Amino acid sequence: MDQSLVEGVLIAALFHDLGMVYSTREDHGTLGSECCKRWFRETGSVAPEHFEEILRAIEMHDRKDEQIYKSFQPETPPEILGILSVADDLEALGTIGIYRYAEIYLMRGIPLEELGTRILENVHTRFEKLSDGCRLCEGLVEKFRKEYDELCRFFDQYKLQLLTVSELDAVSSGPLGVINYIHRQGLDKTGLDGADSEVKDYFRKLEYELDQARL
Repeated sequence: MDQSLVEGVLIAALFHDLGMVYSTREDHGTLGSECCKRWFRETGSVAPEHFEEILRAIEMHDRKDEQIYKSFQPETPPEILGILSVADDLEALGTIGIYRYAEIYLMRGIPLEELGTRILENVHTRFEKLSDGCRLCEGLVEKFRKEYDELCRFFDQYKLQLLTVSELDAVSSGPLGVINYIHRQGLDKTGLDGADSEVKDYFRKLEYELDQARL
């Protein structure tokens, strides 16, 4: 791959969700693109090759339509937007994906009663488009299918647990307990003393996977 394209992907990846500091909604891509533009302007850094493509990728990365995956066709050279969008999709799966989805949807004010259904609808559509658009990367898609299945199982169990309890925000066990701890504490695990083993196991696995992602 062309080194300037690699540089472009790295810059876009660095800035793509920075707009969430200001908004967790669909406009965070536009805000992230503005942050990137402002950083290069204010630091006096020389804008890299493909700068307009980088800015467009940051702005558009969360708009998951079929066109984004066109750069994964044999006759089409890869684009920064396509690579960034696929990477963004894959990071939204598995244990880390459970946390990311929960955090973002809770910040958007989605009630606990709707959370599981809304997340499953989004991830089903997202993974379907990813699988269909990335036929050249079947090995990669299959590798992450287990993480997709893990996230789906978690929120399927979450929805079932909702049917068995009344005071949803008081639950400290099972998938609902995990979501409540994410809502109250984020990544801070100091208050897990009252949690059941399933909740503690989730946060131990999350900590491990985040450590691995940093390597």
